[in-house]
Amino acid sequence: MSWRFLAERLLWMVIVLCGITILVFVLTHVVPADPARAAAGPEASEEHVQALRRQMGLDRPLPVQYFSYMRDLLSLNFGRSIQTQRYVKEDLAVYFPATAELALGVMLVYTVLSVILGVLAALRSGGPVDYALRFIATVGVGFPAFWLAMLLQMVFYRDLQWLPAAGRLDPTVLAPARLTGLYIIDSLATGNWAALRSASAHLVLPVTAAVMARMAVGLKLTRVSVLEVLGQDYIRTARSKGLAGAV
Repeated sequence: MSWRFLAERLLWMVIVLCGITILVFVLTHVVPADPARAAAGPEASEEHVQALRRQMGLDRPLPVQYFSYMRDLLSLNFGRSIQTQRYVKEDLAVYFPATAELALGVMLVYTVLSVILGVLAALRSGGPVDYALRFIATVGVGFPAFWLAMLLQMVFYRDLQWLPAAGRLDPTVLAPARLTGLYIIDSLATGNWAALRSASAHLVLPVTAAVMARMAVGLKLTRVSVLEVLGQDYIRTARSKGLAGAV
């Protein structure tokens, strides 16, 4: 039964992925824009645009274009970027580590704060601490992340000048030797403490904005889970026998 369940899930995953690729392919052809013209530039001649269109395969039938698109996608050949004219894999190698570092920072801070504040709210359920934490988290999730990020920049960069507004390192700080592309890990591995301080400071504002915009969900889930455990029979039995508790 488990093998059948797994086979069904894998089949549905393949169907969903195929559906996503078809949707993306259709949307790229529905959008009223010419990729060949965009890649050639506004000053390019029509002959150059047509030659580029043939080079990109845009003159072929749509089914042929789709199968070519799937072949390149499965072989991780994402082509060239229209903006940078470099291979997309090269751009990913340059920019993905910054995104991964920010995502890992957000996940770490979000998980730790969600657990700590959720447990605290559950242990003080119905009290001022519980209401204050839930109110702050709800207010935070009600603000758009981009607006919250701009607000934090104005306060902590423009007014207080405590934190940098953008980038990954200060211009005067040398980047650590590239091991993973993640400045925090590379700085720790190479002992580049100046880069570690600068990279950490540059992560504070974006991590704070992203975490505050999502904190309410994690806090409430943790709070509900802890309250459910605290209401179990074995907890009530332990308390009835004199076991000291936090509540």
